[in-house]
Amino acid sequence: MVCETCVGCKKLSTQKKRKRDKDNLEDHKPTQNAFIESFNGKLRDECLNETLFGSLTEAKETLEEWQEDYNWQRSHSALGNLTPMEFSKKMSMDKMAA
Repeated sequence: MVCETCVGCKKLSTQKKRKRDKDNLEDHKPTQNAFIESFNGKLRDECLNETLFGSLTEAKETLEEWQEDYNWQRSHSALGNLTPMEFSKKMSMDKMAA
């Protein structure tokens, strides 16, 4: 039984609530992690499914190249179809103009 006045009971109640909230967020549910699932799909389709890695070093190098392209070279709809580099420059210019 949990009382509402005891500090230890309140702490226990809070811990149970946190565990229950964590348990409600189920793993491997794409609808609960849409952005991550979208990224994972792109990584899988554009890099992992197309490449047969000969070594761990080769895998790291290939993934670093893909990450560089994904983060800086390709356009993103969330950035108005600009590359992150173009978006960064645009934001800097906007700040200077303001």
